[in-house]
Amino acid sequence: MTFSSLTAKIESVDGGYLVKHAIGTPAVPFLASPTTVTNLIWTQCEPCEHCFNHTTPIYSTSFIHSCNPDCRYKKRYIVGFSKGAMGTETFTIGNNSVPGIAFGCGNSNTFVVSHGSGIVGLGRGPQYLVYQLGIRKFSYCLPHYDDESNGRLLLGYEDEHQNSIQSTPLVLNPSNSSFYYLTLHGITVGSTRLLTPEGMFKVRKDGGGGLIINTSSMFTALEQPAFELLKDEFKSQLKLPFSDQSFLGYDACFSFEPKSNVEVPKLIYHFDGADLELPVKNYMVVDSENGVMCLVILEATGGLTIFRGIHQSNINMMLDLEREVLSFVPAQCKEL
Repeated sequence: MTFSSLTAKIESVDGGYLVKHAIGTPAVPFLASPTTVTNLIWTQCEPCEHCFNHTTPIYSTSFIHSCNPDCRYKKRYIVGFSKGAMGTETFTIGNNSVPGIAFGCGNSNTFVVSHGSGIVGLGRGPQYLVYQLGIRKFSYCLPHYDDESNGRLLLGYEDEHQNSIQSTPLVLNPSNSSFYYLTLHGITVGSTRLLTPEGMFKVRKDGGGGLIINTSSMFTALEQPAFELLKDEFKSQLKLPFSDQSFLGYDACFSFEPKSNVEVPKLIYHFDGADLELPVKNYMVVDSENGVMCLVILEATGGLTIFRGIHQSNINMMLDLEREVLSFVPAQCKEL
């Protein structure tokens, strides 16, 4: 069975995102993190050897429409893992019920999904949701973390003939085939193009390096020394001293006179064929009461630049896997 399009809401919750689906008949709610860096769908299941707390009921393997207990999976993450049996079941996405969706029923889960019960994989690969639906396009619009409104996940086709739309090719890295890589040529702060080393953001022959998009967490991670150049350029243009806010998880903060107005330099990412100029709140948190502002950009520790959620806030991100293109356009997610 194929569908032209399916729509679900995306919520911003405590530094991450959740999309609401349901599994089975009768339907059991499934709050999941929609992530573009894995192709596996999984939820916590009873009987559970090790499960984290969440508000919705834990699904039971006894309810699975089709389950082969000998077909096991184990998905490792940077912090923790999920493992269990694979099965198929009817998923409810928006107002549509879709039978025969393959997913993992996790009986042991040390990877914690905050406020949710599992993962909806939107990365490349035969297990990911879009592929299983027989769809080759999808889009998402992530709400800003301080927005009270929801964003949107659209699995299927939409009108791409919009004003201000830009496109950049997707790059396939055989060493990490489930990721969506983009070609980044450079970064501009204010009117200054950073003098990053040539080829810094390219995928290396060993499969390392490059830039990927990621929807599962908030702060972008920029490869060093590009991060140092960016931090120093903001300091130079702001003419403000550094402020150590590492205890809050920030790598680059600046102090200023409380309740004063500070003009923040613009930030532009130069992708292959497209320039993305971000709104200030997509890259800087400003606390005017206490006189502190922080970049929502961290120094990458693994040699991979990761373009994460805050940078993508209120931008409609459209992936066309037939043409291997990412298109994007500024949007108010609540209006889509």
